[in-house]
Amino acid sequence: MDWTLALALLGAVLGVINTFFSLWRDRVHLRVRVNPVFEKNSKQFMGLGVIIVNLSCFDVTLQQVDILINRNHDPLAIHPDVLAQLPKCIKPRAAEAVWFSMGTLQDPAIPNKFRFRVGTACGVKKLTKRVHWIKSNLPVTGK
Repeated sequence: MDWTLALALLGAVLGVINTFFSLWRDRVHLRVRVNPVFEKNSKQFMGLGVIIVNLSCFDVTLQQVDILINRNHDPLAIHPDVLAQLPKCIKPRAAEAVWFSMGTLQDPAIPNKFRFRVGTACGVKKLTKRVHWIKSNLPVTGK
């Protein structure tokens, strides 16, 4: 095989790999999880926190965090305390939290199983895993 042909093929393969990497790098990548929120000193349960980690190479603006109450992804009207926390700018490789207080989570419209949906300014939406919430068995203290 001629060296010129081998180098040309190597350049073509590397060009294709670079194209796919560039397309992947220019997308919004988020990691979303749900954690319980406890008061620092008394360890009293305060609510649930949605933690959003920006895994992208650029800033992402967080526009909405919804509670989805059924499989059709119908959002529930969000409490004003949550809306006051938004919008937030998340730097690359940084995390932000939006928390839902006990008053919001005690709403009778929220079923025992639901999801959180996070939306960005550019239209990307990410769902959390299903949260199993038993209102009569609320945790009182942390670990």
